[in-house]
Amino acid sequence: MGTLNKNTFEGYRNLTMLMVFWDAMIRKEELITLTLEHIDLRAGLIKVYGKGRKERQVPMGARAIKMLHFYLNRWRESIKGDLVFCQRDGDQITSRHCHKIVQDIGHKAGIDLYPHLIRHSAATFFIRQGGSPVILQKILGHTSLVVTQNYLHMDTKDMVDMYNRFSPSNAIRI
Repeated sequence: MGTLNKNTFEGYRNLTMLMVFWDAMIRKEELITLTLEHIDLRAGLIKVYGKGRKERQVPMGARAIKMLHFYLNRWRESIKGDLVFCQRDGDQITSRHCHKIVQDIGHKAGIDLYPHLIRHSAATFFIRQGGSPVILQKILGHTSLVVTQNYLHMDTKDMVDMYNRFSPSNAIRI
């Protein structure tokens, strides 16, 4: 994140976009079509329209909320239109431009990065931290837990670590 100039509109917008991608685990199209009326900072929720225009509420953590609040009040306030993440003139960021923004940030950081990779990585992180697969399914907007499982990149060490945290025999006091 140190590759972004937080003292410019584009720099802070791009940083906030990454934070919302990571924290809310939303799709690229959901991010670039997000409107001001669909953000409830007090409740920590954003309303997104996923595939098939299915509506869902997605939670955000305190850090993402704080960053989004600052962006909206410091950088976005005087721009026309209702898109949250837009160009300086209020025009929509295209899907291709959004992909390039993320890719360029990754390139500057020395990693291969793109929007869908952020979504996959955040979902895996959520599960590794002990998050519920069923809650993750709702956040991601998947109709099936099988689809959600395809998003997770877990290895044998993850399985052993998780099992040791929740092992039935480890709970027995002998």
